[in-house]
Amino acid sequence: MIIRNFFFISLSLLLFGQIRTIDSFNDVETELLGLGSDALVVFDIDEVLLTAVDQALKTPHKEIFRSLESEFMSKATNDEQRRLLEYRLSLTYLYPNRVLVEKKIVSIIESMQRHGVNVIGITRCRRGRYGIIPQVEQWRKEILWKNGIDFNLGSFQNIKVDFQELMQPNRSSPNFEEGLLFGRGISKDLLIHTLISKLDLNLKKIYIFDDLRSNLQTLDHLKKYEIYPIEYTGAKKLLKPLTKRQARWQLYNLLEGGRWYDDQDIEEMGYLKGLFNYSIPSFFDMFF
Repeated sequence: MIIRNFFFISLSLLLFGQIRTIDSFNDVETELLGLGSDALVVFDIDEVLLTAVDQALKTPHKEIFRSLESEFMSKATNDEQRRLLEYRLSLTYLYPNRVLVEKKIVSIIESMQRHGVNVIGITRCRRGRYGIIPQVEQWRKEILWKNGIDFNLGSFQNIKVDFQELMQPNRSSPNFEEGLLFGRGISKDLLIHTLISKLDLNLKKIYIFDDLRSNLQTLDHLKKYEIYPIEYTGAKKLLKPLTKRQARWQLYNLLEGGRWYDDQDIEEMGYLKGLFNYSIPSFFDMFF
């Protein structure tokens, strides 16, 4: 036991401040389970804890999907059509499934919470109403709960904090509720620093997991702590090239009829009867 602890202490000192890349939480499980109440562990949500089953909705493909959304939205000629499109687009949050990237992370998080480690999630998802969804942040929490992850346990149970000092030009401000830190358009290190200050957390170490290396390269607001930035690439094992024609067809059918055909649906249709025999009807077919 003494030798093992010495090994992990030495390894941690060696890696302190350097960005590590892992493709499985197995690589850091022992390290995380050895932490105490002087540590904060921060998990990005998309492509670290959860990933969409369908390729079009995975974060690495978001720019392509957003361009398709804009393509359809640009054809709306009045507010009623735009409202209907947004209503249907919000169904991409509700219908397609999101699953754990690694099931093991549930037990790791629960164990850390039981041992007093400060564990939170962080996300840049939109807040407030979007189409049919009254509160996107509540949807986000429920997706995590559905998959067995509850950040509203341990150190941050029922704690809510608003960050009025970080108010955005659109009058929205970040907030922290039930263990989830919401902050769109603000650097993650600033969000984490502000949370630590507001809650007066007594910390020495901060572990940050993110799928984007760029989010880990600038952590200036956290320099006073031992920082362990970790780039997580496990979700890339589930990533496949996105067929833009397929994504456009999926999106069209959602906007036209309110039904999302997931990737498995399309595979089951077969090549001859499925996607490539369909053409995209005109925009006005969606309304008339």
